[in-house]
Amino acid sequence: MADRSERAEQSDPPACAFVTEHALGAEVLRVFGEVDLSNAADLKAAVLKIVADCGQDIVIDLTACDYMDSSGLGALVAARRANPEQVRLVVPRRGAIHRIFEITGLSRQFRVFETVAEALATIPQMPAVKPPA
Repeated sequence: MADRSERAEQSDPPACAFVTEHALGAEVLRVFGEVDLSNAADLKAAVLKIVADCGQDIVIDLTACDYMDSSGLGALVAARRANPEQVRLVVPRRGAIHRIFEITGLSRQFRVFETVAEALATIPQMPAVKPPA
């Protein structure tokens, strides 16, 4: 019979998924599941790819993120360094993720919003181009 430590080593890494969508002049990256050392590099790569490819504002939605350790926070800090004015985070006040941002002081370093809609509302919209008459 395997002891507790052996069972922990045999378990799968935390499930984490990223979904990107375009909304109102910004890219929205939705983070699902747990972000830790086993997948923080994936988060960092996804964010930096959006910053490099699009040059647009990015909203990182952590509403469905259940857990984030310091490596995940580091990935977000790297994104902010790459494009400080264009990175916005959605971190609802309920739950552990908000608490992590408050304890670390990162809530004062990022533009943090309660909802994606609130974050998108702060992004300047390009005026519509009228077709030639």
